[in-house]
Amino acid sequence: MPLVVVKTSEMDQLASATRSALDIVQDKIGNGYANTKGLIHYNYCNDGEKQFHQQYAVFFDAGDFFLSQLPAQDYRLWKQALDRAVIEKRFAKQWLTCKSWRLFYTDFEMTREKFHGVSMFVPQSTDGAYGEYYASYNQNICQLQWYQAAGWCN
Repeated sequence: MPLVVVKTSEMDQLASATRSALDIVQDKIGNGYANTKGLIHYNYCNDGEKQFHQQYAVFFDAGDFFLSQLPAQDYRLWKQALDRAVIEKRFAKQWLTCKSWRLFYTDFEMTREKFHGVSMFVPQSTDGAYGEYYASYNQNICQLQWYQAAGWCN
């Protein structure tokens, strides 16, 4: 299982850098949703079905997300803030987080470049399977004070 140690005194700077990065992503995608296919995610799977389904992916590796969404220079600026906050990390090619402990996630490639060890919620389209399970997540996050302050909810 991946593991990181965070220097909490750097979290305000990381939050500021993340805000700037998210503004760039939002400008890029407009009112749409970011493509998260193939991104590292930190979720559980449905052990009743003995396999992982993409609709369970709602918390993604923040760095992998920004690596896929930001221009290189903007990603480097964000990663500098992350590197000041994450002072130690341990990388694993595979890990189990299923309730049944029988399944490995295999829908993304784990590499040192993609792994950053810090997760974030990424809203998804409520069409299809995601909407059946997690549509309320998109609305619930709008109730959080920091999210309202960011002005991302309508």
